[in-house]
Amino acid sequence: MRRPMAEKYKYLHHEMRLERVKENKVWLLSADVTGEREDRIAYGPTSAINPNGEVVAQAPLMETGMVVVEVTSVAPR
Repeated sequence: MRRPMAEKYKYLHHEMRLERVKENKVWLLSADVTGEREDRIAYGPTSAINPNGEVVAQAPLMETGMVVVEVTSVAPR
């Protein structure tokens, strides 16, 4: 994204993801792009969110990384 838009959404990505997780009671695993070039920037965040809406692992913003989590099954609703 161009820098102004990326700054706007920098922390909103997780808020939107947390809403989906809470609605559906499922794990959400995201693998995101990070880095910058010219007038564009990508913050990530690569992360894992459990069905309770807790971020259980996250690569630091603006750092290349990987998260490893054990995903447990959830009983059907």
